[in-house]
Amino acid sequence: MNKDIYIYSKTSENLLFISGISKTAKYTILDANKNIVNLPVLEYKEEDKTLVLKADALSKWTPDTPVLYTLTLDDNSVITFGHTAVTSFNNSAILLNGDQIYLRGYIRGIVAHDHPNLTGLSELDAYRKHIKQAKKYGFNLVRFHSTVPSEEFVQAADELGLLIHMEIGFAYDYGPQGKTGISMDNKNWEETILKYRNNPSVAIFCIGNEMHNAGRQPEVHHLYKLGKTLAPAKLIMDNSGWGEYDRTTADIYSQHIAYYFPFKHHQEMFKQDFCWHLNGSVSQRPMSLEANEVKVRRNATPLRPVIAHEAIHYIEIPDYAALTAKYDAFAEKAGAKFLEEREIEKPRFMTEMPKLIERKNLASKLPDYMKASEITKMQGIKVYLERLRLSGLCGYEMLQFADCFKYENKNGIVDCFDDDKFIPAEWMRQFNSNTVVLADFETESFFEGKEIKSEIYLSHFDTPINQIGKLTIKLDGNVIYEDCGFATIAGLQKLIDITFKANIGLHTLTAEFTADHINVTNSWQFRVFANVELPKLPENCVILDKLTDQVFTELENGKTVLLDYHRDKEGNTYYLPGALDRFKPCIWDRGSNLGGFFNASWLEETLYGKYFELQMQPLVEGAYKLNLDKFPFPHKELISVVDKPVRDRMKGIVKGIKNFIDDDTLRNFCSLLVINVGKGVLVVNTLNNSNLPGAINYRAELLKQLPSLKANEAITVAELKKYLEETTQAGVLKEDVMNHFWEIDNKPVEDTLFWEAAGLDLAKIK
Repeated sequence: MNKDIYIYSKTSENLLFISGISKTAKYTILDANKNIVNLPVLEYKEEDKTLVLKADALSKWTPDTPVLYTLTLDDNSVITFGHTAVTSFNNSAILLNGDQIYLRGYIRGIVAHDHPNLTGLSELDAYRKHIKQAKKYGFNLVRFHSTVPSEEFVQAADELGLLIHMEIGFAYDYGPQGKTGISMDNKNWEETILKYRNNPSVAIFCIGNEMHNAGRQPEVHHLYKLGKTLAPAKLIMDNSGWGEYDRTTADIYSQHIAYYFPFKHHQEMFKQDFCWHLNGSVSQRPMSLEANEVKVRRNATPLRPVIAHEAIHYIEIPDYAALTAKYDAFAEKAGAKFLEEREIEKPRFMTEMPKLIERKNLASKLPDYMKASEITKMQGIKVYLERLRLSGLCGYEMLQFADCFKYENKNGIVDCFDDDKFIPAEWMRQFNSNTVVLADFETESFFEGKEIKSEIYLSHFDTPINQIGKLTIKLDGNVIYEDCGFATIAGLQKLIDITFKANIGLHTLTAEFTADHINVTNSWQFRVFANVELPKLPENCVILDKLTDQVFTELENGKTVLLDYHRDKEGNTYYLPGALDRFKPCIWDRGSNLGGFFNASWLEETLYGKYFELQMQPLVEGAYKLNLDKFPFPHKELISVVDKPVRDRMKGIVKGIKNFIDDDTLRNFCSLLVINVGKGVLVVNTLNNSNLPGAINYRAELLKQLPSLKANEAITVAELKKYLEETTQAGVLKEDVMNHFWEIDNKPVEDTLFWEAAGLDLAKIK
């Protein structure tokens, strides 16, 4: 490889530049079929030894058309290149060959986000399989987290058409007082750029991951300028994740905005600037001021186009038995030598998680746990990516496309073998392609007879940009609107406002947009509920909203007690173990809600389905859930909530605990519990009460069902009271550090104040 030669393009002018070549050098350009491509010479720039060629005969390289050429020099060196250029425009667009592109990325790289070659194929063929899978699901970019990819990966990406964001890496210096500065390997930065700048797939050279205040680092300014000098047709990024909103050390920003769920109260999170206030301005001017009864908050408008950093990373519960069997079959076929050469060993979660499931007697629940978690993950991905495309952001990088191998958190679209899991590729491409049609509903649940309103958008990044298309809207398969003459533009455009009505039940709205070069479809479910009033409380039933001695009195009197319980309700005398709930998926090792399911037909009929979907948000958000892991009495569990199958990362980092802990993992959560106590029945409900459609229908049906709710065996009032006295005396169960951050839900990302509140010194956690 001749690192002195740099081949780059100005595709907007159809020019090809060969830099570092002598004026008299002999060269040949060949296409993929080994045919000579003759390009007219326009000039030779002596000052930087650059040959300028007219490139009309070259086809442009893109992820959809990965056309490659080779340059052979008279010293017999051969350079593969593509006629391509990636640039940014103001703060609004990423341009590939002059056309807007929406970056749909995912992450590989360090061991926590990657997997070894589990195909038995060569490294090159394993990467080819991986890239084909990623493209099948609509991705066009991969970020290598704190890692430079191998030559084989870059070759496969060049051939198949996948953009690459690679990170050369930096480190913090540590002293007695913690972080003292930034260490960067300038030589490695330069050598990496020289090595890969001719590869058309390489779009972004990045210094490293999550560097705060990059715009105030003199060395970062130096490396940015060096990068632009060495590779002017690439994007240079100072860091992925943080930085000031007005810094000039990056062509594109990757902003940390991962830990809210963009739904309901956080629906507009991608249009807000709270994350940018964490690092503020390069000028270090205050972002907010208050004086003389005047309050001012400075708006942080990013100076460059923005993509979402480490987006989504929603996990699910896998089929451990099937995954282990698959690994064993692979290991036997690949052979010991293949495994040893690649240092591949069976990960602990494959053997330890089944043991935990057996210890906790969860085998009978596991199929529903898995299904609930899959539904939660899929609805989370769809909501997240559609809200992103309805914002002004220019893309995202997902954590991650393939499951990692070493750790138990399964946050991939495909498994660690790069094989499909439960997510259909055609379903995901509905909202993860160059062009997609989007709907923005006011809500997901409606009362019968009320108007249902939605806005329909087109997010369009295909070529040609300007087309004339037809929009068709269907309700449950029946056309309710159709018209032609919609002219397309690049980016996001609103097509129509639509208002309609639907009968009681579960419905699907489908939008189709077709043109000469566009054929896209997307769909959304919503529920219509009856207009109900709460029925009269059945005879011999009482409702209490505090856990006090009155509960025991009513039970002794043979009453059915509906206890609306929340741990944080003022006036509680006793404590039922559990956790605060949030309606958002678990990410990585954070959270305690992977959906839920109903264990009674009347619940399925009332809420239109067996598993938690978007209609459950008003019932779940900010509510409570009981932890039945150590609940000692016979009971009937009517609503189960699924916990994550993952350890808290801080347990290992801070306390050195590496084992799976029963008390922390796959806890037996419940939101509607029935216990026979003495002559009475205790029904514990922890879901929210409200007048919203799904919630009030649930409440009305629960009141109707109260007299018939029974468990199979009874306990005494004295036994229940003794248990509650013991749990209250033991104190409230606290969530682990990362779970607690997910639970309080008051910040979009972790910041130093959170870690301080958790009692952790980041300077000691390298």
